[in-house]
Amino acid sequence: MCIAGRVVVAGLTIVCLAIIFVGDAPAALLPITNSSFEDPSVGTGWQNNPAVTGWTKNPASGSTHFMEYNGAVGSGGVGWDGTQHLGIGNYSSGSTEISFWQDTGVAWAAHTEYTMTVSIGNRGGGWSDDPAFFGLSTDSTRANIVGTEGSAWADNDQPEGSWAHYQYFTETGAVAPTGTVHVLVGLIDASGGNRALFDAVTVDAVTTVIPEPSTILIWSLLAGLGLIGWRRRRTK
Repeated sequence: MCIAGRVVVAGLTIVCLAIIFVGDAPAALLPITNSSFEDPSVGTGWQNNPAVTGWTKNPASGSTHFMEYNGAVGSGGVGWDGTQHLGIGNYSSGSTEISFWQDTGVAWAAHTEYTMTVSIGNRGGGWSDDPAFFGLSTDSTRANIVGTEGSAWADNDQPEGSWAHYQYFTETGAVAPTGTVHVLVGLIDASGGNRALFDAVTVDAVTTVIPEPSTILIWSLLAGLGLIGWRRRRTK
């Protein structure tokens, strides 16, 4: 085989190996302010419609929410964090859907797996806890959640007086979504006194490390030259 042919074969080998050994960068937690809804503090009680530090309610008016001591729900299951949580809904509202959102300020990235984990509570004592949604959006709206939104119905999915972890997962391709990552939690139907309880929101991102084409080309040329030198030494 001629020298050029050997370089091509070696280069193709390196390209194949680069594809096989594409790796993931370490998982990175995205910054979320007041992720377990500890501010403002309500002590061992509750407060109706407070300003929730770091979060924005949609719609801002004509909807209800509350901050409450976790012990009022119960401490069964897993996932609750700190001493209090966010409740969305609870009173009859003019809005059929209520959400809270936060802009992390972190741009969406290509070739990245995003996992959002949220704890949802089912209050004991016969109270009703209704269908909730959550996910990561390109803006403050549920309509622009990337991929399939996460959902939970505490009354159906877990025992009374307990908390449970739920997850949303999405993966970006070669072209990242526009804008920055927005975190959303919400109540699907806020009419008739429905409500949902949220705590301990986290988001982690794992980016797949893919070598640049120029890097693969350099690897290929070096490998080809190395292979030629090795074969020459063997034939001496």
